[in-house]
Amino acid sequence: MKYQIIPHESYNLLRLRSDSGLEASFSEIGASIIEIRFAGAPMTIAPKDLNEFNGPNSGYFGKTAGRIAGRVPNSLLHFEGKDYPLEPNENRTSLHGGPHGLSTKRFALKVSEVPEGILAEFTYLSPAGEAGYPGALTIKVSYLAYAKKPALRLMYNVTTDADTPLNLTNHSYFNLGGFRHVGEMTLYLRAGNFFPVDAHMIPGKVTPVPPCLDFRHGKMIKDDLENPYLLNSQAHGYDHGFLFDVGPIEKHKAILSNDHYIMEIFTDYPCIQVYSDNYPRLNMPLTNGHKEGPHSGIALECVNIPGDYEGTQKVTPAKPYSRFVEYVFAKKEIHQ
Repeated sequence: MKYQIIPHESYNLLRLRSDSGLEASFSEIGASIIEIRFAGAPMTIAPKDLNEFNGPNSGYFGKTAGRIAGRVPNSLLHFEGKDYPLEPNENRTSLHGGPHGLSTKRFALKVSEVPEGILAEFTYLSPAGEAGYPGALTIKVSYLAYAKKPALRLMYNVTTDADTPLNLTNHSYFNLGGFRHVGEMTLYLRAGNFFPVDAHMIPGKVTPVPPCLDFRHGKMIKDDLENPYLLNSQAHGYDHGFLFDVGPIEKHKAILSNDHYIMEIFTDYPCIQVYSDNYPRLNMPLTNGHKEGPHSGIALECVNIPGDYEGTQKVTPAKPYSRFVEYVFAKKEIHQ
């Protein structure tokens, strides 16, 4: 395995390559994934220009979203009997932690060689009251690139000095093989329930998936993109949270594939948010050689239960935050 830390302006970049054919690059801004490549092909998309990637309108490509990934209605957090005004950045809503969320923060990078491969640890100290949230946090976002397995493991470990809600995710957009859009890719989700959204994209109570949101048997993303249920909603495509079915943690929760590549997702998060890049910045050059257009990539964001501030999202001094997501890549065998 090889890795290189590259100073860039006021922050550092990390590039690494494993013997399994996996390559990845990261930025200290937002503890973010800039790009993942496997067998020489891009598996993700992001702005080609680093200033765009790390800029204020970056679209969360590859970033750590939080403190609360997703939307807090009216930018008002109700937690343990108190109201905490948050910073809005989507009309009246606070999205992904607001305009000064974790996606904008510089994390400190430490890289080490471990028996499994290369471990990159990004750490950020978030003071109490930052962006309106209670509790001072020590946030560690770690990436383990395995030496022999074509996989990247993402680990979140957070401690706090006071009770607080927390819901961290990575907002990478996947596009296996560098195609212009993801419509021809097949998505499988081990999820029979989802969270319907209102006109402001705020999730409601969990309910069984309708046919257009049923990925339990796998289907091409394009199959239902023009379904009236999706087109007539504020999402204008996929932007929905799904509750994973109960099952062994060792079994994949989601699979994205096409005729050439397959990516399995393993996680201990209870939910996943699927977003099909419905509001692209047209013609922005991407890392896969194309320009951004509708459905250039698909974000598969593993998360806690939306709005569950005093349940799956609650972190206390005695109960630190610990979650993982693992992406495993493979080439599909083509039989003649």
